Amino acid sequence: MTLEYNLTETGITIFNIYDVSGRIVKEQILNAENKKETISAESLNAGLYYYTISVNGNRVVASKLVIIK
Repeated sequence: MTLEYNLTETGITIFNIYDVSGRIVKEQILNAENKKETISAESLNAGLYYYTISVNGNRVVASKLVIIK
């Protein structure tokens, strides 16, 4: 899947995907300057997940994600 983002903050940027139990099932460091990143979801089962993007430890984006296979 392709993640597109526009962040006003710079620093260590981390993308996390959580299952419905709140466990991190995927973590990837992003380059905040790229604005676009390819994330592999092959290891994830179909279903509902939540994701966050954090910059320097501060959550700046949080939303739902549905994986359909």
